[in-house]
Amino acid sequence: MTAPAVVSTSLASAMGSVGCVSELWQSWQVLIDGCDDDLPLPEEGLLSRPAFWTAYLVRMWAMDASDGHRFAEWLGTDTAGADAAWELYLNNVCQLRMPFDDGHSVWVTSCEFPTDWGTDYSIRHPGWGRSAHLAYISRYVALRVGTHEHQEGPGLSWRELTHIANTPDQTAPGIHDPHARLLLLLPTLGDAAVLADAVEVIGTALVSVGVPATEAMHAARFLLDRPIWVAAHWTVPAEPAPGQRTRRWPGRLQTAASGGERPATGILQCDAPASPRFGAPVAQSITREQSDRLARALGSGAA
Repeated sequence: MTAPAVVSTSLASAMGSVGCVSELWQSWQVLIDGCDDDLPLPEEGLLSRPAFWTAYLVRMWAMDASDGHRFAEWLGTDTAGADAAWELYLNNVCQLRMPFDDGHSVWVTSCEFPTDWGTDYSIRHPGWGRSAHLAYISRYVALRVGTHEHQEGPGLSWRELTHIANTPDQTAPGIHDPHARLLLLLPTLGDAAVLADAVEVIGTALVSVGVPATEAMHAARFLLDRPIWVAAHWTVPAEPAPGQRTRRWPGRLQTAASGGERPATGILQCDAPASPRFGAPVAQSITREQSDRLARALGSGAA
């Protein structure tokens, strides 16, 4: 399968014609799962470029000019440098990967096609037939070009986010620094139970990537005070009884089998309707054993 033709387009003039975005993440799923050989190689080296973190965080939070300028100053950069860094980061298709426990990896994929754009967060494993969708953000481009804002999330609880950030698989290629991993995953966060030390944790991560210590806590508080997603509640669902109907995102129902393998119950689900994890497991079409391994890798399953 061949990936769609990619056009070089700046954010200032992005998307002259806009297609339907209601099925956007499904088309991305086909792209990501079916065209890996045609996509560019991961570009983890971008994280060391000047102003990368300003570009990434300003765009994910869709900050306006005033907030973006203030945030850039906190991070010791300027908005012009952030714009240049963003162009390098987006680069039509850009992939970043964070390997964690037991062969799992979180992939951050940003695309810019004529009618498809945004940043997708997913979990992959070599033993799965398809990736597990966590979140999708197109907020910044939607605001710039005046189209409908299309987003899906939150994708991770605070507990899961910090666990993934702090459990890099050093034997697999990708981003291993826990602080950089936490910042890359931060746009997926939506949790009513964020711990009181979250500002300090995020501030420390910002300092580690070069943000002046005197400004890092201001920037961390700014991000937490303006969440991308609702403050969702995360719980481990009870195992359904045989014959009970349960929800499979988006909007599909399944019936628990009367025998054989049953759905895993160790993986958190949330109560945010916009999330792929609303009343549904994070990964579809994987076995019970694979689900149990994922639960442990996410920090919510039995050891």
